[in-house]
This record gives sequence, structure tokens and C-alpha cells, in this order.
Amino acid sequence: MSTGDYISFFFEPESVAVVGASPVMGKPSRIILDNLRRIGFEGAIYPTNPRYTSIDGLRCYPSMTDVEEPIDLAVIVLPAFESSDKFKGAIVVSGGFKEIGDDGKRLEEDLRDLVRNNGFRDPRFGPVIVFGLGGFMVELIRDITFRLAPLDEKEALVMMSEVKSYPLLRGYRGIEPVNLKKLSSVIVIFSDILMEMEMIEEIEINPLMVKGDKIKAADVRVLLRE
Repeated sequence: MSTGDYISFFFEPESVAVVGASPVMGKPSRIILDNLRRIGFEGAIYPTNPRYTSIDGLRCYPSMTDVEEPIDLAVIVLPAFESSDKFKGAIVVSGGFKEIGDDGKRLEEDLRDLVRNNGFRDPRFGPVIVFGLGGFMVELIRDITFRLAPLDEKEALVMMSEVKSYPLLRGYRGIEPVNLKKLSSVIVIFSDILMEMEMIEEIEINPLMVKGDKIKAADVRVLLRE
């Protein structure tokens, strides 16, 4: 999903700082660094952590203020951090689905390869609705949230509020906010489709273009059950 080229630095940044970077495999910040390389990110990467001078071949800076070049996006993997005007946009990374128990952990593992899907059928849970801002946001930090169908409009609104990039939908630095009620109705429609049409295995809109009251599906993919 895209809110337009006017915030392209958020979805297609030319430089990313990972604040609280760690060389330890499995740490969230290390996973983010690895994801940047895995998806073929061609921009500048600036790990920051005063404990290290380099991480996996990248120069590591004590803080963002020590980075001489401009930073489009800061991915902050710390419980607390010093405020800065060095970057244009920021994402604060928190926990995933595993906090809800073993079933949530398994579902999180399933979703790693399905983060672009708006709806699919899980063999344990049944119809699952997935929402997240697409492209770079999904690939880098798995910025998604999920619910079991059926959903009503109120549940869809709460679902949208759980993604880290939710402030973009509400209006960011003077940018026109999205009609959240209208967008929630799209999520509800997906829920209804999966509940009523059992022959559908997965259904995806990618991207769903959103700006103010305007919502447009640029591409839709439907996978039927065998």
C-alpha cells in the first residue's frame, strides 16, 4: 500500500540508519541489517552503536549525529533513544506475534513468507486477514498485523492502528490523512470474501493505492484451493 510519492523517502529511502545495531545473529537489529542486504537495498546503511566500530563490514557510528551524510529513515531498535532531527522519518521496532504464545509464534513463522497477502487460510486458525504498508516497510521490518476472520469495522480500525507506520495513515507532517473508515471497509470486505468463498486459498491486493478519500487497487491476485 502506498500513500504517494510525496513520502517516498519512507518507502524507498536512499539511506537507512539502524539505531542500536548489534553484530549478534538473531538480534532484531542484526536481522534488519541482514534483511537490507537480502532485499538488495542499494542505498547507504549506517549502523549506530557506541559499543562497536564496525558490524559485518559496515562502519558503525556512535550515534546518528556522528553520521555526516543525510539519513532518510532511522530504524530504532532500542527501548529508549535520544531525539534527533538528523533523519526524515523513523520506525520504532517492537515485539512480534510470539508474545501471544506458541500458536502465535508458529503463525509468525508462517507469515514470514506471506507478508504481502491480505488474506489467506491457515490450517490451524482458518481465514487470516493481514494488513501492512507494503514494499520496503514489509520487506525490512515485517510491519504487519493480523486478525482471524470474521472482522467488523471496529476490529479493522484497531488492526490498522497496530502497525508501526500507522502515523502515516493519520497524516504525517502536514500530509493529508487517509480515510481510515473507508480503508477499514476494504479489510472487512476481504474478511467477508474469505468467510463466504471457501474455494479461495489466498487473496491479495498489492499495491492498494490510498490518498485521502481515494482508494484504488492496482493489482489483485487470487489463489484457489486445489
